[in-house]
Amino acid sequence: MNFRKEFEMKPFPDREVSGPRRQRPCGKSQTSLSSVPFLSKKEFTLIELLVVIAIIAILAGLLFPSLNMARGRAKGLACSNNFSQLGKTVAIYLGDNKDYFPLCNYTAASYWFKRTSTPLSAYLHWGKYSNSQVYYGGIYRTTGTTFGPFVCPEVSEKNLEYEQDGKMVNHIPETGMFLSVALNSYMKNKDAPVLVTRIRKTSTLIIMSDSCGSGVTDYRCRWHPDLPSSSLKSNIPARHSGGANFLHTDFHVSFLKWENFPCYKYGYPSDGPMWNPFAVD
Repeated sequence: MNFRKEFEMKPFPDREVSGPRRQRPCGKSQTSLSSVPFLSKKEFTLIELLVVIAIIAILAGLLFPSLNMARGRAKGLACSNNFSQLGKTVAIYLGDNKDYFPLCNYTAASYWFKRTSTPLSAYLHWGKYSNSQVYYGGIYRTTGTTFGPFVCPEVSEKNLEYEQDGKMVNHIPETGMFLSVALNSYMKNKDAPVLVTRIRKTSTLIIMSDSCGSGVTDYRCRWHPDLPSSSLKSNIPARHSGGANFLHTDFHVSFLKWENFPCYKYGYPSDGPMWNPFAVD
């Protein structure tokens, strides 16, 4: 017997055989990919699709009101910034005119806002606006529509005429002019301009506010069933999340909810310090 040959043919028991391993032939017992649950091909059923659509609809319903509220707040802040800019403009005007406010006339509010006649014309940047029928804070609509500077961001051609529970009232005067900024029609000393040093409460007195389109407001600023229809032009619209912006004669801007608008029908005196420049209490 050849012991050397037999030794060479038998490998050591604790040593692995080098070289490529043989693969087992594929047979029926091998697991296929299609039998693995997460790798199997499966289409959506109609019920599953409807469930997904319902979840998306619910999430959208929860999200859209928040987005609309945020958008409304952003427009309200932009409107407040417009009033702040107008306040700075009036402050410069006072410095150049011996501390007299520009005269406001209830029957000629358009004069105060029109580019060619407003006392603030030289203090405002009109830019591209060269048309004579341009109003700051206003829209002029005849055959076309002209938007002036400082128009409230909540105002567009689509909502110039609407009313909602008396809280949000807009109307277009017969001239086709819509003014989104209103002046306090009592900001005058009889028929003369008001001297700033004669104002008793500058932080309370209102000089400008949001407008329903007429460009003027006063102590009838809030809708009331006992007020005549002629006073609707004095209404202030609550178009900013149920409230409006007010510019005071110390040039700070305040925000009031509709239920706090200083209307004399709700306990605010018509000759009180919010409207009358010379009122004490």
